Amino acid sequence: MENRIFHLDMDCYFASVEIMLNPSLENIPICVGGRFMNGVVSSANYVARKQGVKSAMPLFEAKKICPSLQILSCNHDLYEEYSNKIHTLLLTIVKKVEKASIDEWFIDVTDSEYETWDEIEFATYLKNLIYKKFKLKCSIGNSFTMFLAKTATDLCKPDGYLTLNKNNFKKYLYNVPLSDIYGVGKTTLKTLNEFHIRTVEDIINIKNEIFIKKKLGVFWSKLKYNVLGIELSKVNPYVERKNIGKSYTVKNFTEYDEYYKLLMKICNDINLSLQKHDYLINSFTLRIKLVNKTYLGETFNYYKYVNKFEFNDLIGIFDKYIDESNYGNIKNIAVTVLNLINKDKYIEQKSLFDIDLKREETPIEIIVSKVNKKLNKKIIYPIAEKAKS
Repeated sequence: MENRIFHLDMDCYFASVEIMLNPSLENIPICVGGRFMNGVVSSANYVARKQGVKSAMPLFEAKKICPSLQILSCNHDLYEEYSNKIHTLLLTIVKKVEKASIDEWFIDVTDSEYETWDEIEFATYLKNLIYKKFKLKCSIGNSFTMFLAKTATDLCKPDGYLTLNKNNFKKYLYNVPLSDIYGVGKTTLKTLNEFHIRTVEDIINIKNEIFIKKKLGVFWSKLKYNVLGIELSKVNPYVERKNIGKSYTVKNFTEYDEYYKLLMKICNDINLSLQKHDYLINSFTLRIKLVNKTYLGETFNYYKYVNKFEFNDLIGIFDKYIDESNYGNIKNIAVTVLNLINKDKYIEQKSLFDIDLKREETPIEIIVSKVNKKLNKKIIYPIAEKAKS
């Protein structure tokens, strides 16, 4: 097999899982989104997409262009469960599997029994196996680099297959709009357009790169190498998650207790994920979006890696930035724990030292503890008890 890298992407994954569990939804327009109409579309089936519904579209807008659209609440734990099942299945076939996101994987068949198979034969085998096992459809791209394999998937969706080899990749790639190229966001696209670069072919044919290199830096070189078919990275089965985040759209919250309960749920959900994967963290970010599109919040750094995300620290930052006057102005709350590391790897790295995985007290907690101990009474309460008082 000349092109040994495959990129597998599940088709409208969240919506497809819902349809798989409830087949009566298959022929009607559905989407998975938030609880309220000021949320956005996370995933829509192709019945809805044909009527103009797109991912990241505001739900009220999606409902406006598709009045019969059925909006389902997002069940992330369910989608994560099936993602893990698919990942486990892939690992029983090939060892070089890199999970790129909850619904996509890179697969390298080098040094496997499938290396001698025809590319389309192996892709068909994967597609049929996943559908037989989970009743879920996927698209598969194949090439000699990871970038081109993913590009091939994007070009053949839905439920398709495409190989981009050294003889045909220019034909497929050169007229693709840059907005459809992986890694090119709105800001980068605007910069490229300023230099009259609108297609992949324009990237290849540009004469003077000095100014655009100065503007885009390393990204420009990476982009050019990618579209030229120069391999920059290899499939890495050991890539681990660096962050875990939870985001919730807020509507009609007016009381402190409502936010207290929401933040408690976010904290518990994240801790369940940390425990499940034996992750440690050393920082987290709270980001609060207001209706006037301003953002509040900050990043909290622990003194060392800890094995639990503490609610006191989270609610403390919330209390720092939000008072009663803002309870009705919050549109979204997002919490992300950062710099994850597996507990076993952390212990291995620190094997020369004594390790205490117990969380250190914050400066505020130290003061509270000392004052209460000095007075022999609990007259100062931790921040988290505010809602109970």
